[in-house]
Amino acid sequence: MPGSVYRSKRDRLTAGITVEDSPRKYLMADGLQDRFDRALVISADTDLNEAVNLTKAEAAGKQIDLVAPPKRKGRNSVALFEVTVGRVRRSLLPHQLVLAGKTITRPTEYDPPAT
Repeated sequence: MPGSVYRSKRDRLTAGITVEDSPRKYLMADGLQDRFDRALVISADTDLNEAVNLTKAEAAGKQIDLVAPPKRKGRNSVALFEVTVGRVRRSLLPHQLVLAGKTITRPTEYDPPAT
């Protein structure tokens, strides 16, 4: 889907990465190109706070909020709320799904932890 960004490696999200290769670039670009009305940025990383504030200022009318991952609200005081573990579990795609006749399998590293 245009404008969607999926990252699996933590090192690609660190503060030292340049804007040209980071979620900050996509947030700003998508906001300015009217690809969303509301964005929930799920991160406890305070390095994204300024990117969210700048995008809000530059992409007028867009609602953009930071949301903390489970058990991490204390790491970023501007997070609107904390996503619960239960909400994450209920939001996962199934292990396999068929789309346009093609079977897609969720990578094992995205499987929820065993309870």
